[in-house]
Amino acid sequence: MKIEFAAPGLMLAKDQLVALPDPAGACVTSEDGTVWITQDGDPRDIVLNPGETVCLERDTPTLVQAFAAARIRIAEPRSRRQGSLVQRVRAWWRRSGRAPAWA
Repeated sequence: MKIEFAAPGLMLAKDQLVALPDPAGACVTSEDGTVWITQDGDPRDIVLNPGETVCLERDTPTLVQAFAAARIRIAEPRSRRQGSLVQRVRAWWRRSGRAPAWA
């Protein structure tokens, strides 16, 4: 599986998943395409259509899945101390062995 990091967001293929390890306070925007978001321990399922945003409240593992090709943007509070969420997602992809070398 390949994930593309394209400014200003992430390009997801149909059915592709992105895991967000501790996203509390981060806001996810669907720039293009429809995505489904679920957070561990939260009974809600969130569906974002193009132009919609949700700010995540829980600090639990979260999945974002594209229903079709989609571009998402992840913005997080400036108060984050352990590197940006996008940097942590990139590191996770590198460790998993599924990301291209440039990611």
